[in-house]
Amino acid sequence: MKRKEAEQKALRWLERVGLPDPERIVAAYPHELSGGMRQRIQLALTASLEPALLIADEPTTALDLPIQATVLRLLKDWQVETGGTLLMITHDLGVAADVGNRILVMSNGRLVEDAPVRRLFRNPKSETARRLLNNYRTLAGIPENKADSQPKEVPLIEAHDVSKVYVSGGFLYKRGFQAVDGASLTVGAGEIVGLIGESGGGKSTLSRLLLGLESCSEGHIHWQGTTNWPDGVQWVHQDPAASFNPGWTAGRIVGEGLEYRKVDARTRQQVTETLLEKVGLPPETAQKYPHELSGGMRQRIALARALAVQPELLVLDEPFASLDMSTQAKMIDLVRSFREQDALSILFITHDIRTALALCSRIYVIQNGRIVDEQLAAELSLSRQPFTQSLLAHIPGGKIPNDITIQEEYN
Repeated sequence: MKRKEAEQKALRWLERVGLPDPERIVAAYPHELSGGMRQRIQLALTASLEPALLIADEPTTALDLPIQATVLRLLKDWQVETGGTLLMITHDLGVAADVGNRILVMSNGRLVEDAPVRRLFRNPKSETARRLLNNYRTLAGIPENKADSQPKEVPLIEAHDVSKVYVSGGFLYKRGFQAVDGASLTVGAGEIVGLIGESGGGKSTLSRLLLGLESCSEGHIHWQGTTNWPDGVQWVHQDPAASFNPGWTAGRIVGEGLEYRKVDARTRQQVTETLLEKVGLPPETAQKYPHELSGGMRQRIALARALAVQPELLVLDEPFASLDMSTQAKMIDLVRSFREQDALSILFITHDIRTALALCSRIYVIQNGRIVDEQLAAELSLSRQPFTQSLLAHIPGGKIPNDITIQEEYN
């Protein structure tokens, strides 16, 4: 294939996987793109080679719901058009139901169930399948959230008309990309606030502004009514491995903030052991290196490291993306317990509206760098904002039967 033909094919596939402005994306470097964008580019690269077997290992994990639906439809269309075989590996039963004809369930390295989609969801035989189904239904619903639904009079942190423009180009020609555009939000003391939106929509950029990692092009951010920046803010990144020293053990990573603050080794070890237990990891995890841990274990190590310094505000950026639904449900309970026990404030950034509804008291919706909606979590489904409605409409799992109760099927 000639170079020009290859470039045209690349642009067509970038457009097919839902990336905006393919001409800009094709000239961008990986570090200039969000995690969700990089994941879609990888999918485009693989599918464009027209393989007989396509193994998709968590291909929609970092994607917002509308783009997730687009990618799933693309995979199904690819399978129908080419007659190829699609093996979808996922922890999300909704995704498995939307794409698969059959579902294989594994537990501890063993295949424990193999059944057509509807039969599996109506009459699961294995304990693993039943547990996963119950956890899916827990996350798919809107449980009662007893967290405060309104921020305190003086918010812990407040962003007012914040904007961020990235400028690129040479001396003679410059162009700007507006990542955040006049966004305003507040997080009250002891409150769990959600920020949901599309991949590349400005969620992570806004979080970096709130953390003080980048400066605002316009607008301002106040901490407890002042511009003094606090020490008590921690960030759990969506890619924890990128924030770890690969030569450090998990135990030293958890105690990194304490080491920086000159806390003695004995106290660091005690705090590390307590936090590992708190996030559901065995004590021997402390001796392992990042490459020896699963994605879910690394995410929990990142959470433990953030909690070690007892922050007032915890910014969670896609913290559950790599976790299966059983672990997600446990982690939601765990994060909720942090708020209740430690009066911790949390800004929860995610593309998964289900986890936001399960955890948060208020939810902001961001689109193309702008806050387009703010609702109480329990009232989000009543929103008339078109983008919010689109997010709700694209929650995966449309093929899962709603006319049965799983518990009644096997009790």
